[in-house]
Amino acid sequence: RALGAEALAGLREGLAAHRAVLLCARRPGLFAWAAACCALSLAVGVGTQGFLELLLKPGVRLLGRSLLAAAAGRGAAEAGVEAGWEVGLEGSAQGLVASLFRMFCLAPAHAASFALSLLWYNRVAGEAWEAVQAERCHGNYVAAVQLQRGPKRQGLGAAAEEAYRALLFCFFVLQALACSALPRVGGALGFMMWAWLYAYFSFDYKWALSNWTFERRVQFFEGHWLFMLGFGTPCAIVAYATSPYAGAAGSASLFPLSITLAMASGPADLRQRVAAAHGQPADFPGRLRVFAPAGAFVDLVVAAVFRRGASRPVAASKSA
Repeated sequence: RALGAEALAGLREGLAAHRAVLLCARRPGLFAWAAACCALSLAVGVGTQGFLELLLKPGVRLLGRSLLAAAAGRGAAEAGVEAGWEVGLEGSAQGLVASLFRMFCLAPAHAASFALSLLWYNRVAGEAWEAVQAERCHGNYVAAVQLQRGPKRQGLGAAAEEAYRALLFCFFVLQALACSALPRVGGALGFMMWAWLYAYFSFDYKWALSNWTFERRVQFFEGHWLFMLGFGTPCAIVAYATSPYAGAAGSASLFPLSITLAMASGPADLRQRVAAAHGQPADFPGRLRVFAPAGAFVDLVVAAVFRRGASRPVAASKSA
């Protein structure tokens, strides 16, 4: 019961759209940037897919029938329906055009939309941060959320930490894909990985504005893994329930909402309430090393790079 209650608490926080609506109503800038992110994702996802299904494929079908009719010397209405091979040729042409469109138009459009959305997500996070701070001053529902800025980290150490962070999440995506490919349990494991990924990045903006170190972020996340699983479930469901491109567009349109809700959420406070209600210790259910497999691969890569870099001066000195 306690396990389910904590996961359900995270799910409720991830679905608490009324909180985001209240913040947007009191902060027009937040509403503007969130609406822009949502509109961009939906325009790219729905627009490109609609162009493919409603214009490009029917156009290829009509053009193919016309060409077949001219080649066979028959009416356009008869072409492509009397012979099975003509229907197969028409379908092959549509499939080829659709594949080329996805490769050279759909994928680049989604990539450009994602890159632009990353910039806008930062604006959403900043506006949501300010909105939460304003709500704290008025003593509303987010008054208990502690968002205190720490000293900002700069220099080589911060750059190395960001590089390690980027590598870790590249390997974590590979970890999620590998789990999804497992027989029987692959679907459930893959879904959990993507839910955790959406939850982490939703809270990452809050932690970045609080100037938390990456190590502290990971420890907090893994200590609240059940809450994070529930919090990231809505975006993961949208991504899993549809085709890859439609799922990416849908989850991207929901992501500003997740960022805003993460700003107003207090996982630690909710953990204490759930543990107290079910007679469990404060650190229940303990830490789950979600990022451990990906971190092990990153450590191997870093060690290999340093070994190679250290061997070059030795080889140079021997040759001299």
